[in-house]
Amino acid sequence: NKLIRKRVKKRLGEMCEDDAQSEADRFLKSLNPELSVGMTLAQFVERSFQKQHIDLLKPAGQAHYRNMLNAHILPALGERRINDVNHEVVQELVRLKSKAGLSPQTVKHICCCISGIFRQAIVKGVYKSLNPATDVKLPKMVRKPKHALTLKQVLLTLKQVDMLVTAYPTPAKEMTLLSVLTSMNRAEMLGLRWGRVN
Repeated sequence: NKLIRKRVKKRLGEMCEDDAQSEADRFLKSLNPELSVGMTLAQFVERSFQKQHIDLLKPAGQAHYRNMLNAHILPALGERRINDVNHEVVQELVRLKSKAGLSPQTVKHICCCISGIFRQAIVKGVYKSLNPATDVKLPKMVRKPKHALTLKQVLLTLKQVDMLVTAYPTPAKEMTLLSVLTSMNRAEMLGLRWGRVN
């Protein structure tokens, strides 16, 4: 059996552009629900992305995607027609999420989730343009500086060392003395062998 494609014309009558688009969407949806240009992002996620991507992940991956979708993506973009979501729309969502105080890492996860949705939409033929999450500018990752102790905080007086050694039982007493006299940390002391001791 050979697949034959047939062009169908349907007269919609006198109506405004929005009504004509809605009528055309309804007609296309009746022919093939999955390829309907009127499908919203939420509908695509429910009908395709959920079953063919999220449900195949490990439980942690499923939880991650569902959190990104339910908390961030679907509330913002779910009611939009999938073909109306473009690069500018995704960039604006990223901007708003950053402005709302979300961490750069969370914003990156949101963008990656959107990218995954549209990769599948492109493969399925539902989305006809480039992936709208491509080249979206993300907030810079800011690493928190490590809080290094000052010498004043680290150094103990002889009186304090004496108090510690007196208060501790064996072997904590000996470990305290060894640490104070050699500047060794706990891991180094635990790895110390008699053969290395002069």
